[in-house]
Amino acid sequence: MLGPWIPGAFPLRGNLMSLFIANTTKQDWNHHYRVLESNRPYYTRIPSGTQVELGRDWNPAQIDSVVKQLEKYGARAATEINSKLKQFPGLLYRIGKAITESQILSGHEAVVENQERRSADEATKAALGFDRANRDKRTNKRMAKVTEVEVHQDTPRNERPSKDAIHFKVGVAEDGRDSLKIS
Repeated sequence: MLGPWIPGAFPLRGNLMSLFIANTTKQDWNHHYRVLESNRPYYTRIPSGTQVELGRDWNPAQIDSVVKQLEKYGARAATEINSKLKQFPGLLYRIGKAITESQILSGHEAVVENQERRSADEATKAALGFDRANRDKRTNKRMAKVTEVEVHQDTPRNERPSKDAIHFKVGVAEDGRDSLKIS
């Protein structure tokens, strides 16, 4: 959150500045926004791994308005990239200066980590749900010896999996606890 504008706090061109938005995901991003003092909707396409500059002629209040819209949907300031980003959708922003390549790459790593964490959470839920469905309804006793869900990343035909390919198992103990084995 930017808060109130303080003169001299941002690099200015006269009384104007710009906003840089970077897309750290593998998909192109279509960003829709409204600028303060104009009710007209705007749109910009941000290709994967790149950034765009918006509002070269915007004043600080207009930049603040668009930043609030970005933050509402999970965008983070490029300066936050060194901290642990949870539930990060992949948009970074910076006021007055371009976002560096290392910040974009770090943002992409945060997106991948978030996707892997979500994948493991969903596999765990699936294993626990499968275990619950395969218990005796009266005694709640397990009807199978082992309940396990295994996840393999699909690789294209005639291609070897990379060292980063996802492969893990989620097993459910007899008492209903889950354990994750990543290989």
